Amino acid sequence: MGRYIILSMRQKSNGYWYIRERVPVDVQGVIGKKYFERSLKTKDKDEAAARAIDAKAELAAQVAEARLKLAPKRKDDTELKHRDHYAFADMVIDYQDELIGNTRDISEYIEYLKGYAPDMAASKDAADRLLLDFLTARKIPLSPNSKAFKGISTALQSKWVAILKTLAYRGGNNWGQATDTSLTSEHLSEAGRSLLDNSVSISELYDEYKAEERATTPKNKQTTLTERFRAVDQVVRLFGDYMGGDVSVRRVTSQDASNFLSKLVMRPVTKKPDVKAQSLDKQIELAAKQDMPRVALKTVKKDMRLLQAVFTYAVDKHYIKENPFAGALKRIDRKVSAAPVKKTGYSDEDVKKAFSSDLFRTRYQPVRANDADYSSAFFWVPLICYYTGARLNEVAQLHLTDVRQEEGIWCIDINSASDDKRTKNGLSRVVPLHQHLIDLGFLEYIEEGKRQHSLKHTATSHRVFPELRPNADGSLAANLSKAIGRRLKASGIAPTLQPVHGFRHAFKTACRRLNVPEDVHDAITGHSGTSVGRTYGGIGVATANDVVQCIERVKLPVSHFTELK
Repeated sequence: MGRYIILSMRQKSNGYWYIRERVPVDVQGVIGKKYFERSLKTKDKDEAAARAIDAKAELAAQVAEARLKLAPKRKDDTELKHRDHYAFADMVIDYQDELIGNTRDISEYIEYLKGYAPDMAASKDAADRLLLDFLTARKIPLSPNSKAFKGISTALQSKWVAILKTLAYRGGNNWGQATDTSLTSEHLSEAGRSLLDNSVSISELYDEYKAEERATTPKNKQTTLTERFRAVDQVVRLFGDYMGGDVSVRRVTSQDASNFLSKLVMRPVTKKPDVKAQSLDKQIELAAKQDMPRVALKTVKKDMRLLQAVFTYAVDKHYIKENPFAGALKRIDRKVSAAPVKKTGYSDEDVKKAFSSDLFRTRYQPVRANDADYSSAFFWVPLICYYTGARLNEVAQLHLTDVRQEEGIWCIDINSASDDKRTKNGLSRVVPLHQHLIDLGFLEYIEEGKRQHSLKHTATSHRVFPELRPNADGSLAANLSKAIGRRLKASGIAPTLQPVHGFRHAFKTACRRLNVPEDVHDAITGHSGTSVGRTYGGIGVATANDVVQCIERVKLPVSHFTELK
């Protein structure tokens, strides 16, 4: 269980658990309270911890929506350096010189200036109005209520004499004399350049992108979104380091994207946080020094797609005209196509090794007191994935009621009909159970689960695998995948395999060997791109069942799950 969940849970004197979280100060006015408090309606700590996941997700969604509502108009929150104030003040003065040069008679400009400063003297009001005219002419959307605006106005007041000198030069027909200014756009910080460009910085763009994604994503998809943002956070940070700081998105070119891609492919494979925290150049240097393996091209492609999504948002918001990552993605697509195919599915020999492992001989027994109890999931989950081609999370989240008969055929109903379930493409499907699963006692296992649930309702007793607990991101499958993977790899399967996901590939391979039409096995496995529904586009569950029953039975050390030692 994620530590932050435990820390936010409290128990009342009557024994009931509840969650209490402080609402961030910046959104307390919108949400209408300082604390988010929700009863978890149980005295059982494990049940409370499971329910706390949903409560935390609800708070995160409320905060994201509130922040989107509070988002200031563009550039209200821009923070400029002191030098930026004076650089912009000099640009306003140069703009006054430009106005003088565009008049037919200098008296026209004098009338214009007197309209703001009747006595031609410096004042806050006069400086504010000249600055607003400049911002409007240059289409720079800076709010008069912002600190940046006030800083520039103050700098302009201190340099007011430069405007009067310029007026005197031009009134005396001295057009060769330069204005009394020394700073230009070249002296601006990244924030100043971003403001002048009427653009946003990389971090500002990413913050906007995340806020809108969170506010528009359904509650049951928030966990997936959080996992995706973790990956995007990393690649955005690396790209910012590569660009030399938090630059304006308008400064990002296709050449930058291409060069960044060239560096990404040299990044090492590592799970060490201290290595991941280093800059891209440092990681590449370390990889070369220690001869570390480099990331797969498919991983690089995924990273580039994440960046492309962020910059597509910039195009949609009209911050930039074209996505600089589009061309780089075509390049990586070509590289991926030309790369050797990595083994993803089980060979016949791998299948034999996997299903003769201890997972299918003995009952799982936690070694240490704090070890997760995977109970029967170790036995059933790999088998269900192998015989149905389902994704691990789809199997891990099944409810007892999802195992049912359809047209007289026993099936699992893969759906997102409740908050604790989700499907990758949002579509539901029913998948027939292989007869081997039934012979092994799966239906008996389900009946016992229903009996236990009727005797004692808990937060997880309605699930097929009630012992599974979500990680900090709310995933039931993440830790289970690692635990099963370690044991299957110990059985001697190919080291390049993704142990659990490999069963999904094995199912697809078996279907191709049987000459099953692609649209049929795509429908059974829930692959995207198919338009079929719950009855396989009119093919019928019976036909799908014929396909599933043709999958060759695996040889196990036991003939029934009760024989596990």
